[in-house]
Formats: sequence, C-alpha cells, structure tokens
Amino acid sequence: MMREGETVYLGIDDFSFRRGYRFGTILVDLESHRPIDLLPDRQAETAAAWMRENPEIAVVSRDRGSRVCISGFGSRSTRH
Repeated sequence: MMREGETVYLGIDDFSFRRGYRFGTILVDLESHRPIDLLPDRQAETAAAWMRENPEIAVVSRDRGSRVCISGFGSRSTRH
C-alpha cells in the first residue's frame, strides 16, 4: 500500500486474508477512499500502535461489527 501525504480521516475494518482462517485489519483514507495499510491481525494494540505512529489522524471511523476496538483513542492523552 502506498501513502500519499498525510491521512487525517481514517476508516478501520477487519477482513479475512483467508476466508474463516486468518484475519487482519484494513486502514482506509476516508478522503481518497483508498487503502493505506493492512495490519496482520485485528488486535486493538496493533491498530493503536499504527495510529500512534501517525499523529496527523484526527478522526477514526470503524465498522460497528469490527473486532478492532479503539475506544478512547480519540483522546490526545492516549497519543505518544
């Protein structure tokens, strides 16, 4: 996945690398509607670590059914 500029509006959802066996997380730039990264799992800490490395993110939108939980991440105090 290629990144062009900074992503401010991030969409996050889980997906299957192999149907029913191995799951990951897809990160999408909501302005360009393009995928910007694939994470190897759907653990909250993996997504949080990625977002800490990308402090320009202002808004995160996730699918309600997603197993990736990012609650409380919008707080500036959680960013490093």
